[in-house]
Amino acid sequence: MWKPGRQRGGYEKITIFKSWRFLFDIHLLRIKEGAFVPPHKDEIHHMESIYEHHRCNIVIWAPDKGGRFISDEDKRYFFGRVILFRPDICNHRVTKVIKGKRIVLSIGWLRKANS
Repeated sequence: MWKPGRQRGGYEKITIFKSWRFLFDIHLLRIKEGAFVPPHKDEIHHMESIYEHHRCNIVIWAPDKGGRFISDEDKRYFFGRVILFRPDICNHRVTKVIKGKRIVLSIGWLRKANS
């Protein structure tokens, strides 16, 4: 059921829901000890010039050590365990989990860009 994450780094994910019609997806991400998510931006695979990619990550389980979400842009907002950001323009990563595991519910959607 768990599949290797697209960015490599040893993390895993389960797709809970995905709809191209409604431009919406939900994933569960698991980052075990020794795993990480390398720096990247997410590509939009649906008429990229007219859409923005938005994502809400909810940390369900935080590791004891390591496994921190880091972004190089100011285009993200933290509300405790909730992170809102634009993965299409925001270079982001998760540091290596040293002890424990990180479980994240990741909800993404596309919306038309402002003209």
